[in-house]
Amino acid sequence: MRHHTGSLKWGIVLIGVGIVFLLHNYGFVDFWWLVGILWPLLLVWWGYCMIRRSRAGSGEDRAAKIFGDQSLTVDADEINQSTVFGDIRLMVSSGDFKGGSASAVFGDLFVDLGAVGHFSSPAKLRLETVFGDIVVRLPSHAAVELHTSRVFGTMTTPGGTRFHGNRYRSPDFDTASERIVIDISQVFGDLEIMKTV
Repeated sequence: MRHHTGSLKWGIVLIGVGIVFLLHNYGFVDFWWLVGILWPLLLVWWGYCMIRRSRAGSGEDRAAKIFGDQSLTVDADEINQSTVFGDIRLMVSSGDFKGGSASAVFGDLFVDLGAVGHFSSPAKLRLETVFGDIVVRLPSHAAVELHTSRVFGTMTTPGGTRFHGNRYRSPDFDTASERIVIDISQVFGDLEIMKTV
């Protein structure tokens, strides 16, 4: 249910941005002036969503930090991290990784899953940024499926190939014993999925 609600929100945002671009092209609206005036509303909306999600969590396993970078080594089966002004760097060494979420408004996300012993079949991870890059490092034996909702930036899949579109699936995803599904919401920033050697 939460995934569908998030997709609906991003769909509405994309339609709104598209309409504003269309009006800009026809000379009815100055896009850059409008963005300069209204961009703080994006922060208010994102902050509200983060607070609502943190209250829904158990509190103990969820960490929210407003300012500053986070660099953590986590051995839990699920991750739940968020920040507004800062980067998140997670090194996960779980024995049975189930997934979780990480979000940043003005900052990058780096999630290293290279030391994960086993993925629940499939593990489900949700990553969100507004202004920031996302890098995910996976073990070489893990197959990945990506569902992305992105506006500006490039996506590089395992093996270093650039990919355009909103879905990617490893060729061996159906037969792999270690699988992870990653849902990505990103406005401005690049996305890179890499594998350990």
